[in-house]
Amino acid sequence: MTMDIATLTRTLWPRGNAPAGPQVHALLDGARDVAIAPLIRLSNLPSACLYAGKMSPALQAAAPYLVHLAPESRFFRTLFESGWGQAWGFYVVASPDVSLQALRKHFRSLLRVEDEQGTRLVFRLYDPRVFRTYQPTCTAAESKEIFGPIDSIFVESAAAGDCLRFDAPRSASSVPQRGGGHPMRLRQAQILALEAGARQGFERDVKALVRSKYPGHAAGWSSADWERLVPESIERARAFGLAHRACIRRFVEYVVLFGSGFETRPEHEWMAEILADDSLSAIEKIAWIDDDLRVRAGS
Repeated sequence: MTMDIATLTRTLWPRGNAPAGPQVHALLDGARDVAIAPLIRLSNLPSACLYAGKMSPALQAAAPYLVHLAPESRFFRTLFESGWGQAWGFYVVASPDVSLQALRKHFRSLLRVEDEQGTRLVFRLYDPRVFRTYQPTCTAAESKEIFGPIDSIFVESAAAGDCLRFDAPRSASSVPQRGGGHPMRLRQAQILALEAGARQGFERDVKALVRSKYPGHAAGWSSADWERLVPESIERARAFGLAHRACIRRFVEYVVLFGSGFETRPEHEWMAEILADDSLSAIEKIAWIDDDLRVRAGS
């Protein structure tokens, strides 16, 4: 199934965009694409940054933003055409008496959380990959705290072919009371679910990247190969100290180009030596290998 803008419009505004009806906002992650913040500024739609205080241009560009949407606006069309399936954010539906500033205040209270040991953590709830993993782990009381004044949240599915709807709970469960400035707490089971979701999402991203970048090489891999070799390659990359995601992705590209276990073969001994050199950072290892590959390709 492929999502289209007409379907998404009917999903978000089933009864039209009446001023007295439910209002739709987008909560967007500026860090996902450099185009997001400029698009918001040029939209002329009511918007608000979740961050407060004086910010550097770089932080302004990477901040999360709320935007009050109109279905007929050029911004909404651009948001769908450029951002759908790219984890730019999600859609929020609330009653017309819930202002943009009220939504901003609510989401600002969720930017920081703590684990069961009291360690403060950054919580990227506005990342649809995080939200659709986290929300099913919530109790009714936790969901009430997450939704606050919001009626519904709409999130792209993992395959981006559908729009997932999450509604605020209507049960009588009480909302946990937090002291002033005290962050929401995540249970260990929720943190583990988020970590597992992040790993799975990264694997999907890596698979999509190498399949699109090297269609000829990737054509020889079966579905079973993908399910086995990509996770194995990611773990091997980490064993070489390639913790940076860009470096891990590049290591998987080497696997696609040169075969599984390429670093154990005599013709690639030089690559194994660089990968095993603990005096080099992950970025330096990849840079050295890529430089040598360019030299060898030109010789």
